Amino acid sequence: MKALFLILVLSSSYTFGKDLSPFDKDLEEMLYTTGVFQFKEDIKKIKKHDSIEQITELDYDLKRYFKHISYWYYFDADNYYSEFRHKIKMNFSRKEIQEINDVFSNPFLAKLLKAAVTKRDVFTFHNNVLNAAAKYPELVKSRYAVINNVLIMFGANMQIEQIRGRLEEVVGSGKTLMTVLTTSSKDKIFIDPKALKGRLDGAEDYMVMAFANDLKEFRHFELREFLRRMKKSKVSQKYIQLLMNYHYFYLVKYIVKIEQDKSAQYKALSVEVK
Repeated sequence: MKALFLILVLSSSYTFGKDLSPFDKDLEEMLYTTGVFQFKEDIKKIKKHDSIEQITELDYDLKRYFKHISYWYYFDADNYYSEFRHKIKMNFSRKEIQEINDVFSNPFLAKLLKAAVTKRDVFTFHNNVLNAAAKYPELVKSRYAVINNVLIMFGANMQIEQIRGRLEEVVGSGKTLMTVLTTSSKDKIFIDPKALKGRLDGAEDYMVMAFANDLKEFRHFELREFLRRMKKSKVSQKYIQLLMNYHYFYLVKYIVKIEQDKSAQYKALSVEVK
């Protein structure tokens, strides 16, 4: 695994031709172990494909990105990576980075972390928040409790406040049509303020159900085991919270920029020329 890691890192555009310090080598290895490096590489790869048929079985993981392919073309994966890398250097010591890498060298822990963060479909979630017809399955009490605890471990309160803010703005605006990123040919969705008022009141519950959908492949005992392991490492808790929120808000900022550009485009097209 380490041999593969070194080959990938040394051939990447970010580190190619550069001599890495011991600190940077540990940092790059940790970013590889926790899925950040792979996310960057996947996005760069998907941009090279014009159709889903071009994706071979060797690149099977790329298929999950394809429904948003037209939007990924504009995503600067290298900037995403370098900014996060800088944040880690500013907030963690080499010893802490080594501890994080050691913790997530466990394949199970790494798999759950990636499912919760870099493999999460933020595009669809962002769209679903304002789409009253988009709902997630209700959870039994025990499932809700464990998912909520995992969500807290990931420090997602900031995201709950963000979706609450979006809903408050829309519910209070009286808007009935908004520009959003969708997988269909339509870039606008109709807004039902009355229905979204209920979602606003239950924003925390909505977030838990959405997160449960991201982690649906994991059983109760696996989620509890993840929590148990994370409680043993304060520095790992700090890291997953930083990664969770950095990834989400970086993508949301990018999505909003595209929506604003599309909205401006619609306005330009609707100008009547006399």
